[in-house]
Amino acid sequence: MPLQCYNPPAASLQALQAAAQTMPKAYRHIAEMVREVLRDLPHHWPHPVYRIGLSEAASATSWAQPELIGWRYLAQSESDRQYAIEVQVEDGGQHQFAELDKGPYIDGIFRVLKDVSLQPKAGSTVFHLAVLRLNALGVFAIWLQTADPEKALFIPLPPTPRCLVPWQQYTTKHFQDALRDKAQENLANVISDA
Repeated sequence: MPLQCYNPPAASLQALQAAAQTMPKAYRHIAEMVREVLRDLPHHWPHPVYRIGLSEAASATSWAQPELIGWRYLAQSESDRQYAIEVQVEDGGQHQFAELDKGPYIDGIFRVLKDVSLQPKAGSTVFHLAVLRLNALGVFAIWLQTADPEKALFIPLPPTPRCLVPWQQYTTKHFQDALRDKAQENLANVISDA
């Protein structure tokens, strides 16, 4: 499967550079990971992070474009611990270094990047790595974007709500359909509680 990383915007890279230069000495190991990302971007898989709200997920029609909330860069520490370095996009379009993240979702991204079983299913389709979050339902999914949105794939990472099967590859339509009922149910509960 031809999987490619995106070229991040200059503002995101500038936020990383500023973070590496201004980080307190106690965090020099993090600053060095950030500098390593800047030295070899493609090796660190820059990818956009999107968010969709509960009301959008509950919609009977296809989703509008989810909101871009940041950029992530994958990194490993000297102990081979896997991390994501995140730059958030603030209101007004400013990019700000946000966090160094680790855990099952980050490990899941690395797992999918190494998954050779995706190649035969994808054929010659070129995918770009992205991430989609639906916080209200506890969904964190890898979004393999394509020039044709109908061919995009979503891979939810565990833990997932019961409406999704972890690690399964969903087309855009099947992913939206799988989430719709749960989103409508949760949205109805939010409205009735108000």
